[in-house]
Amino acid sequence: LEEFAVRFARMAKKLHATPCDKAVVPSYREKLSKIIRSLDVLTDAEKKKLLDFLYSVEDTGMCIHGDLHGGNAITDDTVDLFIDMGDFSYGNPLFDLGMLFQIKHFGDDKACLPNFHIDHATCCRFCDVFAAEYFGADTPEKLEEVQRRMMPFAGFQALVWLAREPHSARFLGFVRECMTYM
Repeated sequence: LEEFAVRFARMAKKLHATPCDKAVVPSYREKLSKIIRSLDVLTDAEKKKLLDFLYSVEDTGMCIHGDLHGGNAITDDTVDLFIDMGDFSYGNPLFDLGMLFQIKHFGDDKACLPNFHIDHATCCRFCDVFAAEYFGADTPEKLEEVQRRMMPFAGFQALVWLAREPHSARFLGFVRECMTYM
């Protein structure tokens, strides 16, 4: 687990350091903006808060996977590749990284087992090792700070799921919890 999490973090860092061709690849910010505007379960004040935060985060124009989690990478121990590139976009990598933190803070065995083929406790450990490598969070205090900073971005990933299940009280509750970190 640790070896793969480290390799996956390095893959993500390399992807996130790659400028995207904005003429060819869609904007993740625009995708999120459309989702926010379309969700009738959000109040106008919630939409405003989400949009204000979304547009306050610098759009770096870097490549992002759009569905970044360990289940979307394969390896033969010599070559590591991303798969499931249907949400590939450009934007700020923090929104991409939100997926891992959503899984850690919102997931459970029911969600993790069929999607990632590991239990939730293992997903959490994977996320912690990933964060240590990606962010250099080499102490419990640094890891806790990364977790706190990533909560708004985890909420944006939950919005993607909420768009698929717009009346999910569970997703909506998590989005609202994450908004308290904005």
